[in-house]
Amino acid sequence: MQKLIKLLNTIFFSLFPDLCFHCNKMLNEGEEVLCFHCHTKLPVFDGCWVNSQHNIITHLFDHKINLKYGFAFFYYESSGVTRSLIHHLKYKNQEIIGTWIVNHFGDLYNSTINDIDYIVPIPLHTKKMKERGYNQVDTFCSALSEKWNIPYEKDNLIRKRYTNTQTKKSRIERAINLKDVFDVKEKKVFSNKHVLLVDDVLTTGSTLESAGYVLLDSEIKHLSILTIGIVV
Repeated sequence: MQKLIKLLNTIFFSLFPDLCFHCNKMLNEGEEVLCFHCHTKLPVFDGCWVNSQHNIITHLFDHKINLKYGFAFFYYESSGVTRSLIHHLKYKNQEIIGTWIVNHFGDLYNSTINDIDYIVPIPLHTKKMKERGYNQVDTFCSALSEKWNIPYEKDNLIRKRYTNTQTKKSRIERAINLKDVFDVKEKKVFSNKHVLLVDDVLTTGSTLESAGYVLLDSEIKHLSILTIGIVV
């Protein structure tokens, strides 16, 4: 029976081999999500390792919202490896990518995250959730929660108004589009807590800023931000 299963697996993977999510080459044994070559090309964002309280991310939100920590895993480039990962995670239902990132890079911030009380994702509107079928950062946040032993609270911050895609909007247009979009169902849940707000890509910061205002209004103790990629 085991020989038959092994044979069937061999046939399946020969017909439908795993491909690198960036270069589309067939993955070799021991490779997952990315081939070794593309893995080495991942532009790791190390600015927040040295000082998680004073870096590009925290400076971006100066005079807007008060952040304790700012984290990102990778630089985001228009044709780079990070873009390929996030594109497949966001639009191709490849949620394995979120877990893979945490498994390979989740130890980077172990010394910093000890005082965080909740991991909270940027929520999707119910209409967008039905269209897409999943929140692209859900598996990513779940993996972070398990690795860091921090509760994952995905239902208390909500998106109460449907918005069109932000991709081609200017910063001003993004801010207008996101006005009064988010809300907190039960403020007491986050009261006096340190909340880590998570999104896939940090570009202008409008989405995180809008959600951050709402969380700070819930009398949280500290607000920090984590994204998979950052555009610089």
